[in-house]
Amino acid sequence: MQMIPAGPATQFPTELLSSDRCRELLNQWKDSFDYVVLDSPSLLDVTDPLILEQWADMTLLVARYGFTTNKSLDRAYRLLASGSNANVKVILNGVDRSSVSYADYFGYPGSTHYQTT
Repeated sequence: MQMIPAGPATQFPTELLSSDRCRELLNQWKDSFDYVVLDSPSLLDVTDPLILEQWADMTLLVARYGFTTNKSLDRAYRLLASGSNANVKVILNGVDRSSVSYADYFGYPGSTHYQTT
């Protein structure tokens, strides 16, 4: 596994991410690695994820249970799904398995089907 940190903040991230050089680097990485994972700030805060999404094979939209509102999740999903890459998956984290809400969606209370080993 190899990792490249973001480095210092730039004044113009949109221009940097939209550059030909950035596209060349992403294509080189795709040729050199099985998976290239690009992490970005929140989609509703900045446009960076929409720029990166156009080159992605898949986009993962991460929402936190009890924190991310349905309205925000819906808006973010629609923005991503309307882009050039419609392959958007949603990950829901922070779910309390002992919650009644969890049992309503993912099985009956005490179910071990989704428990990790």
